[in-house]
Amino acid sequence: MLAIFMTAAFVSHAQVRVGMNVILGNHAPNSREARLMHQEEIAHPNITDAMHHIQAAMASLRNAPSTFNGHKARAQADLQHSYESLRRALYYRLYDDRH
Repeated sequence: MLAIFMTAAFVSHAQVRVGMNVILGNHAPNSREARLMHQEEIAHPNITDAMHHIQAAMASLRNAPSTFNGHKARAQADLQHSYESLRRALYYRLYDDRH
């Protein structure tokens, strides 16, 4: 009986509930995915706030002049990577990410 319960728990955890393309922001979530993602955002407001701050920083950089000898582009790439890492962290319970 315990083995059946443990197997069921493992299968439900490994089940993909939100696709990685949605988690990374490449595709819009459907209503079920949006609801699950919103629950994680409410449960983890500090990560959600950090993501909003990164988005604001990316917008500011887009509007800045391009006279920084490549450093602006590097900063933009670093911010994008940080944003994606935070999205993976926030939504990891919704996807079995083994990378």
